[in-house]
Amino acid sequence: FHEKRIQDCQALVSGGHYRKAESLLNSIAAKGAPVAQCALLLAQIQRQLGRQDEITRALLPLAYDDEGLATASQLQRARQLLPRKNASYRSASFSLRTAFLEQALHIRLAEIGATPPPDPAHLKLLEEQSLERDKRWLQRHLIPLYLGRLYLLLKDNEKAYAAFHRCLDECPTNLFAIRRLPSHLRTQQQAALLDLIERRRAPVARLSNALLLMGLRAEPAKVQALHEQQSLTYLLLCTNDMNGLYQPSFLYSDKIGTLFRDTPAVQSSQILTWRVGELIEITREWQPLLNSLGTVRRTPANGLIIATTIGKNTPRAQTAAFTVELPDAAPEEKPEQPTITDPPPQPQSPAPEILDD
Repeated sequence: FHEKRIQDCQALVSGGHYRKAESLLNSIAAKGAPVAQCALLLAQIQRQLGRQDEITRALLPLAYDDEGLATASQLQRARQLLPRKNASYRSASFSLRTAFLEQALHIRLAEIGATPPPDPAHLKLLEEQSLERDKRWLQRHLIPLYLGRLYLLLKDNEKAYAAFHRCLDECPTNLFAIRRLPSHLRTQQQAALLDLIERRRAPVARLSNALLLMGLRAEPAKVQALHEQQSLTYLLLCTNDMNGLYQPSFLYSDKIGTLFRDTPAVQSSQILTWRVGELIEITREWQPLLNSLGTVRRTPANGLIIATTIGKNTPRAQTAAFTVELPDAAPEEKPEQPTITDPPPQPQSPAPEILDD
């Protein structure tokens, strides 16, 4: 599906229909299309439209991607598409981002052995500049993150770990930095978060082009009473700039069918501050069995409760949420059999026949 849509975008670009191609590309990127292909094609479109600032914005996901899926040729092509150093920008922040992106792409290439590592002095200078008031950038924590990655390449672990800690000073739950720290340098909270994530081989679902659902945590994991209170945490990973508001929704069901829907409340002012690599915990307190009773007029069947991602542009995916184990209902008392002194039972009218459509 994604490959076909990307080919459609390429055809639009070849025909000079840049704005139509941009709209289609943004749509498929939100649905989990390959990051590198989308970034390169979008950057090509922005170059054709003469948008210097937008070229950098289009290519930044290549630096945000921590899975290393881009090939050497794709990373080299991204470097070729970068705006020239003497290009004019709307703000110093965009100039900083472009300089960072140039270094990040160089480091990515060095990590796969395609080029020698760059001089750390460049990123050290950018880290200092990122702290200036007129150059503050929400994703500036990625500068020490990449500096740490560079020091690992240079076999200077002490400086690498110090750089990762500076990243975590800016973004305390940054998964990308936590993963690169040795276990003895992680806090108890960081170790617990990492343990929860590493139990899964892959994210549960891509909710948008900027959010992954990494898992659910229910406490208690087993609900055993109708009025039992439960704490349920959605664990999300930010993977891109949060340029728009997004409220994830989930449908809960048991083996019989749908139970209820949940859209965890998040303030818009919070969403726009989420940072790349940040693990976000959204916790709600609820009584799930009462939710079910109030919505579908029944309690859930004993067994596993499944959460399904729903939304207009969200691919459907399922994950285990919690289990229900209600005590068996007390057996009904059987009526006494009539004796010969009892009056005979009254005949009952036959039940109406139900015809299928």
